[in-house]
Amino acid sequence: MAEFFSYDEIIDLLEKRDLSKFSFHDDYAYIYATSDPSEIVIEAPDKIISDEIIELAIKALKQIDKSLESAYKWSERLKDASAGELEPVGICFEHFGYGYENKTSYDLGFVICFQFKDYEMSRAFAAKYAAHSFEYGGAFAIEEYYY
Repeated sequence: MAEFFSYDEIIDLLEKRDLSKFSFHDDYAYIYATSDPSEIVIEAPDKIISDEIIELAIKALKQIDKSLESAYKWSERLKDASAGELEPVGICFEHFGYGYENKTSYDLGFVICFQFKDYEMSRAFAAKYAAHSFEYGGAFAIEEYYY
């Protein structure tokens, strides 16, 4: 059974570089929060989290409300989606690819994933944030997924 922590507790673990409460799978570290988004995923190749990703996670979790507000504003641009219908389910800190089909560029950042509160719909959304700009401008893109 998963153990849940407050954002303050997770930030404290990250600041102390105490990864003992994280579980590691497929080059990512997982921990669960008592607040939404509850699933926090951090890139961890070979079970190692880089200092730059830890610092980004700390900054972003300290400002999670600001990031969520930006994501909800972006969701208003999507067909049939509104902030009242979406709930954040996870946040992932990683180097992600962008560009055209071959993902030609990579940047450090994070993604907040959302689903409809009505789970009968098979749509999800991901708001993307760049590490170097999220504090100033919020998300830079939102993507829609069907599954």
